[in-house]
Amino acid sequence: MRCDELKTQNAATAKVHGRTGLPIPVAAEFVTPLCAAAVGLFALNNVYLKWAYPSVLTGKLSDFLAAFFLPLFISGLLHVVGLKRHRLRLMTGVFLIAVLFVLVKTHTGVSPILDATLTAVTAPLGVALVSNTVDPTDLMALVMLPVAFGYGAYQLKKYGECL
Repeated sequence: MRCDELKTQNAATAKVHGRTGLPIPVAAEFVTPLCAAAVGLFALNNVYLKWAYPSVLTGKLSDFLAAFFLPLFISGLLHVVGLKRHRLRLMTGVFLIAVLFVLVKTHTGVSPILDATLTAVTAPLGVALVSNTVDPTDLMALVMLPVAFGYGAYQLKKYGECL
């Protein structure tokens, strides 16, 4: 279905999948098997692999995974709170994660704030995490941001959403 055709449909019709008639899922860009796998591997890496097999690989893996799924999570969260403009949601997610990632990976004053926040969330669950390392070479993971945007756009387009 073309975007201009979708825009001309009435509101009730525009809320269903153009090909199957099924409702468009909330946060369709994030609620996917690939994002679930990325989040699961991220959790496994941060809770177990970094402790059992500390290396450059386990350190960079978390960065690349987070740079992929966090923009999609932010975009999905914006959808849940009512922002319906899909391109704006995806771009906001990418922009916010880019800024936060650069700050956390390059400024020694920001890293302890991240560590304290994550500890406050995970300690009650009995989970100990490896502290964030300020390492500008981790910025190479930012190459995942356009990948995340493209994947999110693809997921939304599957449901007939216009970007």
